Amino acid sequence: MAPRAGCGHPRAGGAARRGARRGAHPDRGGRPRRARAGAPARRGGGAGRGPAALGARRWARVALRARDEGDVVVDAQLLVYPMLDDREATVSSRGVVDPRVWDVTKNRHAWAAYLGGVAGTVRPGDAGVPAYAAPARADDLRRLPRTWLATAELDLFCDEDVAYAARLLEVGVSVELHVYPGAVHGFDVFAPASAVARRFVAERTRAFRTFLAPASDLH
Repeated sequence: MAPRAGCGHPRAGGAARRGARRGAHPDRGGRPRRARAGAPARRGGGAGRGPAALGARRWARVALRARDEGDVVVDAQLLVYPMLDDREATVSSRGVVDPRVWDVTKNRHAWAAYLGGVAGTVRPGDAGVPAYAAPARADDLRRLPRTWLATAELDLFCDEDVAYAARLLEVGVSVELHVYPGAVHGFDVFAPASAVARRFVAERTRAFRTFLAPASDLH
């Protein structure tokens, strides 16, 4: 049995990344390591909860890279309002301008800062932005792990998140998609006692437990 890492904890994502860098150990027969990647279940972040979206994009990138390199088998990913597309190609990505939440201005600054660090002179919207940086750019989403994805109806990322989930479904990836009505990006931080936030937390927790359950418990 290959080693397994947990889902939805910073150390779990770290295990997947470390495994991807190290590759399969020859003393273990060269078999791929197994891991589950998920967004950290933690509070915090600035206005608009940007760090959570950045973290969710990181897990999506880990899943793509693990599939391509084959050193780690990621068998589940949990993505919470992920930031997936730098191109502003959807209505929602251009429509949120309220500075109290994650708006167009913050999004542009975040993409510019991120791409400047990982891709040098590449700018948001350029043809050369790699799919590992912006997972929505990936041409092939086949063989990605089962996915739980949550987004908010009034979130700047709503359209790109729903589109990503639909593309996963089209190629046979098991997806559970939640779009929380009337909610903005970071709603679980802005109004943690609200009914929609409590429902989100309960459904996210259930997904974590499902993903972490031994395979024998799922039958």
